[in-house]
Amino acid sequence: LWALDRRFEQLQHHNVFLSEDDDDDDPFLAAWDDQLPPRGASTAFPANGFHFYLCCNSRTDATAAPADGDSLMVLCPTPPLDDNADDALVDAWIAKARTAVYERLNKSAGADIESHVIHERVIDPREWRDGLGLRRGSVFGLAHGLDQLALFRPSRQSSRVDGLSFVGASTRPGNGVPLVLTSARLLCDELSGELGIKDS
Repeated sequence: LWALDRRFEQLQHHNVFLSEDDDDDDPFLAAWDDQLPPRGASTAFPANGFHFYLCCNSRTDATAAPADGDSLMVLCPTPPLDDNADDALVDAWIAKARTAVYERLNKSAGADIESHVIHERVIDPREWRDGLGLRRGSVFGLAHGLDQLALFRPSRQSSRVDGLSFVGASTRPGNGVPLVLTSARLLCDELSGELGIKDS
C-alpha cells in the first residue's frame, strides 16, 4: 500500500500489468505461463517478471487521499513460504517486487512514483502465516494453476473420513471471498439436506 504526495492521472481505479520479459515478449501469452516453481519445488520468487494488479482507489473515493495525492494498493504474486523460510528471504522478495513495480509503472504508464511515496505498508506471507494461521502464508490455499481451479479443487467431503467436510479456499468452488462464502453456503445446504433440516 502506498500513499503518494501527488496524483498520477494516467492510473485508473483498476490497473493490470502483465509480465514482459523483454520488448518481444507477448504479455497475453506470458499470462498463461506458470510463473511459480512446480508444486513441491523450493520456494522462489518469479525470476522472469510477474503480473501484478494495482488499485488506485483515490480515483473513486475522494477520502482515500488528499486532493493532491493518490492512494495505491499493489497486489504482487508470491510463492508459498518454505516451512523454514527466514525473514531475509521474504525481505529480498519485497525489495525485488518494489523495484520491479516501480520500473514497470515508469515504463508502461509513465508514472515515476518512487520519489513520491510518502508512506508504505507491506502485507507479506509472514503476516498471513503468523496472524491468520495460513499454512506457508498461502492466502489462496492450494496452488491455483489450471489443474486446480473450480471443479478440479478437492471436494468438500472427505474421501477418507466419513462425516468430515471441508470449507474454504482450498476446496470447491475455489479461492477469493465470494467463492469461499459460496463454499460455506453449499456445504450448509448439503449438510442440512443430509440431516433433514429445513430452511426457516
